[in-house]
Amino acid sequence: MNFQKHFFLTTLSILTILLTNVFASEKEDREAIRQTISYFVQSGDTQSSKLGKKSLHEDCKQIILGNIGETEKGFMEMPTSVYLKMLDEKKIGGDKRTFEISSLEVSNQTASAKVKIYSEKHTFTDFISLAKFGNEWKIIGILIDFQSEK
Repeated sequence: MNFQKHFFLTTLSILTILLTNVFASEKEDREAIRQTISYFVQSGDTQSSKLGKKSLHEDCKQIILGNIGETEKGFMEMPTSVYLKMLDEKKIGGDKRTFEISSLEVSNQTASAKVKIYSEKHTFTDFISLAKFGNEWKIIGILIDFQSEK
């Protein structure tokens, strides 16, 4: 085999291996992100601060827009520590919900997802920002459009 042909085949083989690893890594990241989002949704469903800690970065903030409580409408900010405490005290959550990820964008160590969460009483549209810390994806911010069913 001549040098040019050998060089070409070697280069092609290396590129194939690199691209395969990149696509495999992105697929693994997408699955890990979906699992992190699932943990977050389940934390509310089951009132589990353990799942909340598994999914949320300690400095995460949830910004909730919409009907908050019985009559209040507007804006509420909830840090992770408050969310976890409210789960432990059974002040929030406890309803079985379903969710769908309608969009997911991944760029290296960051990701964003649009997630619809449905319960019998409420619909949530969550815009979730995530970051990768080591090998673990954590939610670092959530903008929530909260709607009560009428």
